[in-house]
Amino acid sequence: MNTAKDVIFFGFDRKIPFYLMGIFLFMISLLTYINAFTNGFMFDDFTCLFGQYSVAGRSFADIFMHNQAGFYRPVGHLLLWISAGVFGNNVIGYHAVNFCLFLLMLFFFVIIAEKLTQNRMLAFMAGLLYAVHPINGMSVNYITACNNSSYVLLMQLSLISYIYYTESRRKYLYVLSFIGFILAFLAHEIALLLPFFLIAYRIVCKGARLKPSFYSVAPFIVLAGCYFLFRSNGTAVFVHKINIPISATGDLMAYFSTWVDLIRWYFTQLIYPAKVVFLWSAKMGSARFIVNAAIFLLGSIGFCYFIIKNGKNWKSFALLLFLGGCAPTFYSCFVFSPKVWPYFEPHWMYFSQMGFFILAGAFFYYIIKRNRLVGHLLIVAVLCLFIVCSWQYNSKWRTQEEYSRYWLSVNQGNLTAFYGLGTSLMDKGDYAGAVDVFRSANTLLGNISVAMAVALGHCYDELGNGTEALVIFNTVTKENPGNALVYHYKGLYLMKRGDHALAREAFLKSVKLDPKFSLSYPYLQDTRLKK
Repeated sequence: MNTAKDVIFFGFDRKIPFYLMGIFLFMISLLTYINAFTNGFMFDDFTCLFGQYSVAGRSFADIFMHNQAGFYRPVGHLLLWISAGVFGNNVIGYHAVNFCLFLLMLFFFVIIAEKLTQNRMLAFMAGLLYAVHPINGMSVNYITACNNSSYVLLMQLSLISYIYYTESRRKYLYVLSFIGFILAFLAHEIALLLPFFLIAYRIVCKGARLKPSFYSVAPFIVLAGCYFLFRSNGTAVFVHKINIPISATGDLMAYFSTWVDLIRWYFTQLIYPAKVVFLWSAKMGSARFIVNAAIFLLGSIGFCYFIIKNGKNWKSFALLLFLGGCAPTFYSCFVFSPKVWPYFEPHWMYFSQMGFFILAGAFFYYIIKRNRLVGHLLIVAVLCLFIVCSWQYNSKWRTQEEYSRYWLSVNQGNLTAFYGLGTSLMDKGDYAGAVDVFRSANTLLGNISVAMAVALGHCYDELGNGTEALVIFNTVTKENPGNALVYHYKGLYLMKRGDHALAREAFLKSVKLDPKFSLSYPYLQDTRLKK
């Protein structure tokens, strides 16, 4: 039996050179995502890059002074802003940037894993699993995902700096960690969880007491609290508000059961990624309450046993890091929203999931340590399975229509997939098919979004149902007067019916609201509208 000091993994012992480890991780990552670089724009890509609220129409100052498509994430959007200026409509360039960001996340993860475990080979195994797992596929496939990669990288940088600070007490490392935290929550609100992870690290990994640990991270906590209050009370008009729950309405059993459903889906996909999507919804209900309560109880017992057995060490911290990342799911489940089912977005876990992959790496390290042949065969089989799953998942991102159909085939709880499929059918001229999709969304979820309503109105117009189309256009312009697309479609409606004066007014309104990307520009050149 091998000892912990001489575990051999594909000919390398624990002292595998870092540059060789980096080369191998790069090669297996490239192999995993080789078929992702030509995947097209979809969903938020159009909104954030080419739409009325896109970053492309903003100045550098605007990025920090205004929200983008309803989100105030200036640091994350800054990279999109730069990429849009460099690559324009070139999808390969965006995917190349995303791949580079993914590699940085991967390398930072390996550094953190090695620092926590003091075992480079274990960190390498964890990195291999991280590199090939389909749960991370959004990072490369979804162009606007660079926003999420930004917050993860900055949180990783902050954690690494803080770890080194606790060892050397060099103040510049603390300052670097603090700056990384500031930039991280300006990239994504999930980063506000970081202070609690830092406290957990000091207590669990360094054996510090709660009070000095709290004091050490107090500036982080104070800043996080101020930012949270700033975002929630809307003191600045340019900041998108966080919706704070005033009260939890409804059946608490249903909320709890739905939350367990969401967590169970995510855990299942980590083990067997057969239904990975970048947003999974669960229908509110308590029908599975007994089963979910039993699962939660068993999970809690297992968690307590693991923590008690391992005590204060990196294994306990890895588990706390992983499970602590589930905190945002409480918000998505326990805040009543009539427009969507409760949902789980795996990218919320892109930082905290490091804990899972560290433990997974430790599992394979232990198997190889006990039996080298069995361990090698097992990890190779798992890596190959995940690579194949990732290739298949990458292929789903080829077009918006293909991904929307895949998404709806595994989960129908969110309007985004219906909108993506419906608008894709519209682009092909299949307006009847698009109407069916939009109606299905309304039937299943009980409502449609403003964007879907506008698209539905245009479909009715194209199908000759002008009365229904006009009702929708008038309703949207009354309730959402800042929507450029509804004025464009209304202009088309009026133009077909010979009302050129009003059509011109509608097109001009569309251009005014969306001066960079309005679809109305060509129609304003029509001589009939100039009379």
